[in-house]
Amino acid sequence: MLLQEETFSAPERRLEEKVIEFEKVLVKRSKALDLTELRKADPDRWHHLDTYRIVLEAAWENDGVISPDEARLLGVLRSHLAITREEHWLISALLKRFPKERCALHTPDEVNDARKDLQRQGLLWNYKDDDDQNVDVIPAEIADVIRREYAGQELQAVNYRRLMSHDAILLAELRAVLQRNGLDRSGNKPELIERVVASGVRPSAVLDELDKDKLSAMCGGFGLRTSGTKAELIGRLIDFYDDLTFVSRPPPKDPREEWYANYELLAGRAYAELRAKKLITRDLDIQAMFEDATKFLFEARLRVACDMTRKENKVDGRLALDGGQCLLLDCKSAEAAVNLQDHLEGQFDGYLRKERDAGRGPLGFLVIGPAFTPQSIRLAHQYKARTNWDVALVTAEGLRHLADRWAAAEPEKAFPVRLLNKTELIDRERAEFLLSLI
Repeated sequence: MLLQEETFSAPERRLEEKVIEFEKVLVKRSKALDLTELRKADPDRWHHLDTYRIVLEAAWENDGVISPDEARLLGVLRSHLAITREEHWLISALLKRFPKERCALHTPDEVNDARKDLQRQGLLWNYKDDDDQNVDVIPAEIADVIRREYAGQELQAVNYRRLMSHDAILLAELRAVLQRNGLDRSGNKPELIERVVASGVRPSAVLDELDKDKLSAMCGGFGLRTSGTKAELIGRLIDFYDDLTFVSRPPPKDPREEWYANYELLAGRAYAELRAKKLITRDLDIQAMFEDATKFLFEARLRVACDMTRKENKVDGRLALDGGQCLLLDCKSAEAAVNLQDHLEGQFDGYLRKERDAGRGPLGFLVIGPAFTPQSIRLAHQYKARTNWDVALVTAEGLRHLADRWAAAEPEKAFPVRLLNKTELIDRERAEFLLSLI
């Protein structure tokens, strides 16, 4: 379970729930595993699974336990017969040996005993987070060794699915991989992808089905080097997908939730990663998504009405305050740090003056971007001294941290948005300070 978490960490109780739920699902699936039907549909595959079942049953019947030597031999047999670890568990459940005898589930206390054993071996650590929860974590120093050498994991399942969903990987290539491993080749692309991901076949083996030109084109699409041997191209793609961030949760009802979950990537115009996650099809989509995610942030997380416009020569957004006043905001997605000098006099100053002339009482301006140049804050202070209008330079990371923390603490209450009306840089650290004032 931890190897499939983005940070190889999870709260203790949540991890225990995931382990037990995983066992429950496998036991339920084993009841639907009909080897007799498989014998008719795919005799070769049935022969592999049935042979493994016979050997596994013999190992258990010897003395009621699987010895280390027997486990090693079973591992060799699984590799030879293309039996996945998941299929091993399913067959074990058929034999009433998984998760325990008579398919009994492990208890939280037993999961905790396993936790302590892993801690004694130095494979698992535990710490308390900001909410005083105990969190299990595989230390980063050994996580790669465990996942690659023990689990044979080149990619976590989330990113493996993303790689297999690439338009360059065709149905025929997925079917070829499944056929060579004696697995069912029927179904649509999402079904084939799930089967490949669960099969134990390494992502590099799937990519090896593609020709060098296709691999080179895939690298080029992500801004990676396109030259080198086939193995080097495959390695670059594996490393790229392995570095992708992900959030494991059900598909959102509101598409802006997914944009918000990738708020910093949109702010920094991380083209390659956004394309790999299939969030964008065109680079031009980024700015609109960043603006929509900002509206979602204010309205759904901070509970503050945010009037967004999408017209030329108009401010991106307006936050209405009491007394007929308002704060203006502008979303600046950029690959590099935003330089306020490029926008202040020719753009933001004009927006503020238009608002003032329309009688809407603007107090200041929020500029939201990935980061800001060092001279930007000095320029903001000079502008404040000259006009008395505040300009807050707000990093996407800082604003999202503020929104997440506020939504968790006060899900029904509006954030006092006037706190943002400061001529200062509001990053993650400053956002935490502002929260402490409330």
